[in-house]
Amino acid sequence: MERADAREEGYAEGKEDGILTNQFQVAKAMLKANEPLEKVLRYSGLSPEEIERLKSE
Repeated sequence: MERADAREEGYAEGKEDGILTNQFQVAKAMLKANEPLEKVLRYSGLSPEEIERLKSE
C-alpha cells in the first residue's frame, strides 16, 4: 500500500510541476510580446511577485 501511495504522490507532484512550468512559459511569452501586466497576471495565473521575478531574469 505504501508503494502505491508514494507513486500517486510522485505523480501529483510531477503534474503540479508541469502546470507551473507551463504558467511560466505563458508569462514569458506574453512579457516578450509586451502584453500589459494585468493581462499576463490574468492568463498565466502567476502572482505579481512571480511575474516580477521573471522580468528580472
